[in-house]
Amino acid sequence: MGRGQWVRYPLRVVVDTAAYADADTKVYGKVAALSRRRACEASVAKLAEYAGLSMSATEKALTRLSRPAPTDGVRELTRKQRSHKGSGNGRTNERTTRALEDGERYIDAPVRAADTLRGTLHRLYLLLRYTTVVEHRDLTCAEIGEALRHHGGKHAGEPLHERTASLLLDELEAAGWITQDKRAGYRGRHQITVHDDPVHLVDQPDPAPTPPTTPAPTTPGAEYGAAPDLECGAPAYKEDQELNDSGNNPPTAVLGIRRRRPTGGGAREMAVDTFGRRAGLDLTPAAWRVVWSVLDPVRHELDPLTGWEWERLVHDVLRHLGDGQTPERLRDRVQRRYTVMRTDDPDEAPAIGSFARWLIGAALVRRGCENGDCETGTLWSTGISCPACALRREMAETRARLDAEPARPVRQITARPAQVPREQRAVPAPARPPLPPHRPPTGHVGPPPGTGGWRALVARERPQAAAHAYQHRWTGEHARHLPDATGT
Repeated sequence: MGRGQWVRYPLRVVVDTAAYADADTKVYGKVAALSRRRACEASVAKLAEYAGLSMSATEKALTRLSRPAPTDGVRELTRKQRSHKGSGNGRTNERTTRALEDGERYIDAPVRAADTLRGTLHRLYLLLRYTTVVEHRDLTCAEIGEALRHHGGKHAGEPLHERTASLLLDELEAAGWITQDKRAGYRGRHQITVHDDPVHLVDQPDPAPTPPTTPAPTTPGAEYGAAPDLECGAPAYKEDQELNDSGNNPPTAVLGIRRRRPTGGGAREMAVDTFGRRAGLDLTPAAWRVVWSVLDPVRHELDPLTGWEWERLVHDVLRHLGDGQTPERLRDRVQRRYTVMRTDDPDEAPAIGSFARWLIGAALVRRGCENGDCETGTLWSTGISCPACALRREMAETRARLDAEPARPVRQITARPAQVPREQRAVPAPARPPLPPHRPPTGHVGPPPGTGGWRALVARERPQAAAHAYQHRWTGEHARHLPDATGT
């Protein structure tokens, strides 16, 4: 299958539920696909036929896309009216999509999704494609209901119920556009894988069509009621006669199995062994062929089994087949694990005390995550690595690496006094000038008595300065204080 044509959707058309309805994404996709190299000239009837919508729904969608949105005033479609030049009769309008701005968020999706999905599912598919491929995160059912919302009725504008969002995810998965790994993501969220084309498991045949039956009474508005769903198993409102009628389980069923009951005879009549040590089992030939195909890799190890062990083993094989696992998958599982247990060197092979117990408790048990398609870390249907198991292995390796690293020594940090900014430091006081040398006290304090006492004091303390200043005004009283006794 080729890649097909793809269309780029603006993210605002998907998330703006106040301005655009669910059918608008389908109509936008068809107009964008038809206006690749030239404007779209398809009529409303053709667009409605291509999108699988009614004429009125298509006209309303074109009107909403061509008018400015009430939220941000952006128009996604441009319409140009045309007419014949000669007759003047009207022709179909030309419609083109708006060119995306720089840095505007968008979603690339195949046109095949718009052709096959209804409006709500198509909008949900585009939303999941953006969150998983671009943002790499998983949405909760509450976030999905908040993003879709009701577009009519008494609940218009309100978010969808979580139960309704879960049913939409199941419907989208049944169509093959997504794959859910329930409770395998962050904090128990569903891990969703979005596909470019509808994908179906090749090992699961198409189920036979069920005969039409009278629908059971249900409460209106299942997403708002409190009663449990009928398919959940409780409470039962009537007895299912098909489960109790032995006529509905003919012996020609592929996996039919019946336990023998005592009919009044002895124990020898009760266990009719037509296949060796298989007391208490009565399987159809087709069922025995399926069981033997599963146990074929270990057929040579089954001789020592007792009758009770053989019965338990067959019951366990049929139980796994009833859970939806194919005989090829069980056979491959048994062969791989038996190869690991039985090596070429008998001394290195681990000892198996009870082969039946090993088959029931180890060889036939599925090992993997919550995804039923996971087989020891590999998806059985596609053969690729399981993303949930890969994430767990990566986390375990990181944890082991951190545990193996030696503990780093704790560096001792010596406490230091808080450093005060330069602007807030105290300025030291200026140093005081030194005091004059101490002189012993004289008998007379102050200038000498008499005329010119101050001059005599100066002549005594600073004789050189006094001789220069007072050389013309010396008196006999203070001349004796000069260095020279002659007064010169």
